[in-house]
Amino acid sequence: MPREKQRTPELADAVLHAGLGLLAAEGLDALTARRLAREAATSPAAVYELFGDKAGVVRAIFFRGFRALADELAAPVAPARPPAELLELAQRYRGFILAHPALAAVMFSRPYASFDPAPEERAAGAAVRERILAAVSAAIEAGALAGDALDIAHAYVALIHGFAAAEVSQRLGRSERSVQRRWDGGVQALLAGFAPAAPATVPSARAPADIGRARRAVPAGARAASIRRGTASDAGAIGRLLHEFNVEFDEPTPGPARLAGRIERMLGEGDTSVLLAGASADGLAVLRFRASIWTEGLECYLAELYVVPSLRGRGIGRALMVAAMAHARERGADHIDLGTAESDLAARGLYESLGFSNREGRPGGPLNYFYEREL
Repeated sequence: MPREKQRTPELADAVLHAGLGLLAAEGLDALTARRLAREAATSPAAVYELFGDKAGVVRAIFFRGFRALADELAAPVAPARPPAELLELAQRYRGFILAHPALAAVMFSRPYASFDPAPEERAAGAAVRERILAAVSAAIEAGALAGDALDIAHAYVALIHGFAAAEVSQRLGRSERSVQRRWDGGVQALLAGFAPAAPATVPSARAPADIGRARRAVPAGARAASIRRGTASDAGAIGRLLHEFNVEFDEPTPGPARLAGRIERMLGEGDTSVLLAGASADGLAVLRFRASIWTEGLECYLAELYVVPSLRGRGIGRALMVAAMAHARERGADHIDLGTAESDLAARGLYESLGFSNREGRPGGPLNYFYEREL
């Protein structure tokens, strides 16, 4: 009596597992019925019966890949705060492609001519698209992004695919630090490009002028903040703001006159920039620049960010931060860092909405700590 054939779901899983292994180790050319059968401890006839042909195996791998990616993205992000959620999802998406480059090629390109994804196959990515669209829509509703959610999602996914392809082919940098920095900068730049506040530019010191007005919704009757680069003639106003800052938070201060003298000297030395909000100096951002050990660029430290109490809540702090990042880039910086108190939730929310993270390497990485002491 002939033996009953065992074309079970378990055998199909074994064949697909073998196919994924061959795909990762040797590429698509290894996906022959004979190789699959040998790796799965079955017969070529069983492979044909289960999947029809090689395109059938590729189709099943295609489906499985999108299910795995959807599972990877589905886990909630903590905290789920736009746009930090999009930064974390980008790293998860990146991690999936780097861990499964051959599988990603099957999912996102057509390396096998006989497999032309039909509507059913293209729908396999629906869960992935919906997850990303939900995160983009949440960022739009929170005011962190502005524009069409589908347009933003397409640009976001295209950037991830492009950067991942460059990283897989080792064209994104030689060190883990430089690769991560370029990932962070690329994703943050894309999100900043869709932010409600238009990126500002800072003219050279020889022609100080308005940087521009932040295009962000502010309370009725409030003015959009006009940001300009401070010069030595603003030293008195800068000293006054810095003095008021420390007085407000019960920190020691040498007084506005001494602070004005120090700022005038520091501006002349060239490694400090001060951005001011409005003609009457309603707020400031103080930036310090230093040469980087790891790159040819500069590192920027946001030393102070302050808005007079009566004008808070009008978008001035955000406008100063947007202008500060633009100015840092213009001066050649490829990194910016800052420190703030754990209890200052408003400042932390502002920084995180602009893509800053207190995590090492990636949004979900180990927590960074800032230490200081007097000498």
